[in-house]
Amino acid sequence: MRTLKTLIAILFIALPTLSYAADNEPRFEFAGTVDRIDVENDAIIIGDMLFRISPGLTIRDTRQNVVNLGKLQNGMKVGINTYSRGEPSNAPLYVNEVQIFRSNVNLRDIADN
Repeated sequence: MRTLKTLIAILFIALPTLSYAADNEPRFEFAGTVDRIDVENDAIIIGDMLFRISPGLTIRDTRQNVVNLGKLQNGMKVGINTYSRGEPSNAPLYVNEVQIFRSNVNLRDIADN
C-alpha cells in the first residue's frame, strides 16, 4: 500500500512537469532548408520562400549557442520566426530568429504551420 501511495505521489508531481516541458518546447512559424543567403541584399531563401534579414537577427546553433550569420549555410535545416512591417498582405517578412537543427530532424514536427 505504501508503494502505491508513493507511486501516486510521484505521478501527481511528474505529470504537470511533463506538460510544462511540452508547452515550452520551441516552436517556429516556418521550418525548412536554407536555399540561399544573400548578405549584400539582406535576403535569405528558406524552403523556396524569400525573407528579409532583420537587423536584430538571432541565430542559435544545435547547442543553443548564439552564432553569427556566417555560420548559416545552404542546405542547413532551420526553424524561423518572423515579423512584417506594414500591411501583412504585401509586406516582406523579416527573419528575427533562426534555430539551426541537426540534419536528421523532421521539419514537419517543428513548424506551427
